[in-house]
Amino acid sequence: MRKTLGEKCIDIHHVGSTAVPGLMAKPIIDMILVTPDEHADVKKDLEFLGYRYKGEYNVPLRSLYDKKNPEIYLHVHHKGNPEIELNLGFRDYMRTHQHLQKEYANLKKTLVQDPIHAHRMSTGVTQYNLGKNDFITRILKSIAFQGMCPRWCTQEVEWQRYQSLTGIEHCEKNAMVVYQGTDIVGAVHITVHQDFGFLNVMNFQPESIQHIPFALGFIRRWLNTQNVTTVIAKNIMITLASMMQSSGFQPLPHKNHDWLRDV
Repeated sequence: MRKTLGEKCIDIHHVGSTAVPGLMAKPIIDMILVTPDEHADVKKDLEFLGYRYKGEYNVPLRSLYDKKNPEIYLHVHHKGNPEIELNLGFRDYMRTHQHLQKEYANLKKTLVQDPIHAHRMSTGVTQYNLGKNDFITRILKSIAFQGMCPRWCTQEVEWQRYQSLTGIEHCEKNAMVVYQGTDIVGAVHITVHQDFGFLNVMNFQPESIQHIPFALGFIRRWLNTQNVTTVIAKNIMITLASMMQSSGFQPLPHKNHDWLRDV
């Protein structure tokens, strides 16, 4: 992989349960490929190596690939993405706490016996993975993880927090929450239509408004991966407009887009 990708490969990490010696695990190897940035085009190179692109699943700006014989899940993140710190922190903590390895193994045994453990949510995440969330959250609190991690809403706690922050009921997609560590501090509803992105709602809890520029910068980078360069922000405050400009957005002259009424 390093030879094929060359400068597109900053690092490769072995993560997940198979990276913890002695921990019961499914016969699936999880790896993280670290690229210089989210624009690094690795898709053709990875397909040449036998990997198949699966999508983002519930983590925006992540590219997930899989491969058979042996079964491998390859998570592609750009350098500096807190998702890397999250996975390495969890792995390293589990390696040094054998009593937690036993607890985690028992939890996974219980979950895999549930008839609906393989059911996938709209984001592609299985009930099996959701069932591990409380345990993983405990570990992340133990290691004092404080990274900023956006997620597409998948589990009930995310939907509840999303609704309380935005006032929007469940929607099929484009509902994003922003974690700081293990706490949801903000929510965003953004849609894409034709060549336009629509920033419909963005709201952060009062004590976390300093993270709005991060969220705006993240949204701009995500929209770039969707080949969208124009964003229509609805009913935004002047302060948010200023933050958008400082995050790389540039205002365009106002035009009367009649077609917007039909979207």
